[in-house]
Amino acid sequence: MNRRRLITLVTLALAGACSDSIHLGEEAPAWSADFETGNTTQWTLDGNGQQLSSSGGKLVLVGNPVHGGRWAMQTSISPTNNRPSFARLTRARVPQDAYFSLWAYIPARYTIDIYWNLFEFQGRTDPANPDSWSAMWSLNLHHESPGAGAGGDMLWYVYDRMRQRELKPSTPMAAPVGSWFEIRAFVHQATDNTGRISFWIDGSPLVQAVDISTVPSPGMLWSIGSASSGISKAPAEVFFDDAAIVLPP
Repeated sequence: MNRRRLITLVTLALAGACSDSIHLGEEAPAWSADFETGNTTQWTLDGNGQQLSSSGGKLVLVGNPVHGGRWAMQTSISPTNNRPSFARLTRARVPQDAYFSLWAYIPARYTIDIYWNLFEFQGRTDPANPDSWSAMWSLNLHHESPGAGAGGDMLWYVYDRMRQRELKPSTPMAAPVGSWFEIRAFVHQATDNTGRISFWIDGSPLVQAVDISTVPSPGMLWSIGSASSGISKAPAEVFFDDAAIVLPP
């Protein structure tokens, strides 16, 4: 992966939210992972990352499809009997203010019973307990209507667990199928009402939330991968490549 990433000017003008302009220009990532080591050590070697999977969840390096280079990560999950299945890579101790970028490839449309999570920020519900990580901001896919067929679009939304609400764009945005696309987010971590979080898909604004707490206690964990409690065509697959954390200028 090119160690210098071009992140373009994006203007946010979402219904019900204040506008925001972000311009990073060319910035060297504070951290990046492109899987060209042939394993997951870029995520885990420094002790800040983990590779996690449940029964029915798998993480496997593959040579096709790839976004760049020789390798990408394939995740697959097989939830059964409404029991969640997951396969994830995580990074802890992420910067208080940062952009998070990831390339993803979904090979087929799936019928999603409730949710399909691909990208997530977690916080500690108990600051004294280092194992109390729980989802706070989940970038998910679903179908707009329950029971929508497998041929229907898979639509993005963000679940804000701290306020138990779904954040959706004013115009529904479907996940690309059969092509690589970029997921990008910005987070300012704050336990008071000075926090901010924004999400983009392929450079297009998805949702944002401003002037709110974004974590219940200091510290945040970034998680990528696949998780669901019910999805058709098991195993459901998604591929990831070229992840980066970039500091604001």
